[in-house]
Amino acid sequence: MKSIGCITFHASHNYGSCLQAYALQEFIKENFPDIDYKILNFRSDLQKRYYDIFPHRSTFKHKLAILLHYPQLRKKFLLFEEFINTYLNVTAEFSEEKCREEDFGCDLYIAGGDQPWNIRCKDFFWIYYLPFVKKARKISYAVSLGPKQLEFNEIEHNLIHDYVEQFDSLSLREQGSIQQLKKIINRPMLVHMDPVLLLSKEKWMKLVGERPYKRKYLVLYILDYDKEAYNLAGKLAKYLGLKVIITKPALKQDYFGHYKNRFATGPLEFLNYIYHSDLVVSTSFHGCVFASLFERPLVTINSCKDNRRTQFLQRYGLESCECTGLEEREIIDRVTHLDFAKFKEQVQADRKESWAYLSREIQEVGL
Repeated sequence: MKSIGCITFHASHNYGSCLQAYALQEFIKENFPDIDYKILNFRSDLQKRYYDIFPHRSTFKHKLAILLHYPQLRKKFLLFEEFINTYLNVTAEFSEEKCREEDFGCDLYIAGGDQPWNIRCKDFFWIYYLPFVKKARKISYAVSLGPKQLEFNEIEHNLIHDYVEQFDSLSLREQGSIQQLKKIINRPMLVHMDPVLLLSKEKWMKLVGERPYKRKYLVLYILDYDKEAYNLAGKLAKYLGLKVIITKPALKQDYFGHYKNRFATGPLEFLNYIYHSDLVVSTSFHGCVFASLFERPLVTINSCKDNRRTQFLQRYGLESCECTGLEEREIIDRVTHLDFAKFKEQVQADRKESWAYLSREIQEVGL
């Protein structure tokens, strides 16, 4: 049986990272059932420390929050590990040192999606550029260099150039990433949709369970503490009579007002909360993607600081979800009755382009 090996941020304890890895896996398995698809299970010590229950170099405030919610956070950790080991077809775990000597025997290698080429990610390693693949065909799919324009020193510039030059085809997730990479190497590059969007709403719903919270609620999903987003979620909750579901500790918000902590939330539980929500407030790219996919009212702010969100909203006709500086009533008027017709039409078109690209690359190696 022919095989494909994919390297991505599959083991980051981040909802979007895990779920996009699952999505690309399932899309290829469904459309190319005779192929053995596996995720290269690279898990660095740095990544493990970063996503540990007590992350390396945590601040005193962060450690205090962890201690206050340890049982829930431990369960969250275990839920992520269960998802990775149950839903992802991963190889045996390996380190960077072992990879230099490892022969995975794949006919085609894929780097992507998500941000494995963002060298400023805290768990970045050069291995995500697949330098160990010398003979087999290798491509990228919807890979991202991150939300901001990066400055590279000479060593970084040269390494990126040399590694990217070895790829047979290049697919990136957004124009912003192409603009960055074009400054380093002049190669043909295509834009393709995030892997999450490769799967239909109906396929994602197969992972969704019963409504997780009886009262009406909004989900606040942000990657790092954002006072503006927290305050906005609180105001919207008060205005609409909703509770605010949060999945990360923030101390005072964990106990007061409209906020309800749900820290024991793994990837599947995250899908459940988003799908059943009455509103989503998110500054996360994948938070915006899943809210749109499930056709939930979406509020995001300060997307001008993140080219991923900006380009996503523009491409799929969801610019009205950007609500920076607006009052509660105006926000609700903008997002309560969102028209997802353009979103669904564009997703269908982009999905066909992604299928054509992957199909062509798979056929190139006789799979």
